[in-house]
Amino acid sequence: MIRHGSSHGLAVLICTLTSGFLIAMLKAYLPDLLIVFSKVSIFLCTLLGLPYPPKSVELILVASVMACIWGAAFTFMHKEKR
Repeated sequence: MIRHGSSHGLAVLICTLTSGFLIAMLKAYLPDLLIVFSKVSIFLCTLLGLPYPPKSVELILVASVMACIWGAAFTFMHKEKR
């Protein structure tokens, strides 16, 4: 169980640190995908009445997607064989 907790902690740290870099990469190479993240973050800010700028929510959204991918990869890599 300890490896799952440490993996989640590491995922949060790495995904938060690299999400800003990933947004810069998306802006340069996949601007259409960045537009989707921007529209979703504006929608979430409006729907939930968040007092944060949409760019901050976009950063959190990208980090969350990265953490979900990390979790799925972790699950497949450490699947217990029965």
